[in-house]
Formats: sequence, structure tokens, C-alpha cells
Amino acid sequence: YKKGGTQLYRDATAAGSRVLSGISLLLYQGVESFRLWFDVEPPVAIMRQVLYRYYEGDIK
Repeated sequence: YKKGGTQLYRDATAAGSRVLSGISLLLYQGVESFRLWFDVEPPVAIMRQVLYRYYEGDIK
């Protein structure tokens, strides 16, 4: 989840491949874990906002 991507990410992008960062996968792993642990519907929008703010360096 390195900002700017890994070398593999950059190489694949440069070669014209469509590449995903994995942030959505991380988010939905957390969503499903939250659901399993607490047996309630997780606050997906809040989780997404916090994850992306962290990823962009807005929060530590």
C-alpha cells in the first residue's frame, strides 16, 4: 500500500497494464472483519474516509 506504488506497480503501469493499488481490498477485509467480530453492520463510509486519509498522509 505504498504511496506511489511499488516498483512492480510502476513497471506494470509503464507497460500499459491496468493495476489496482489494493486499498479497496484492504478496506473490505476490514469491513468483513468488523462484521464478524461485532455482529453489526460496519460504518463503511467512515472506514473508507479514514483509510484514504491515512493513505494520503492526512492522519497518522
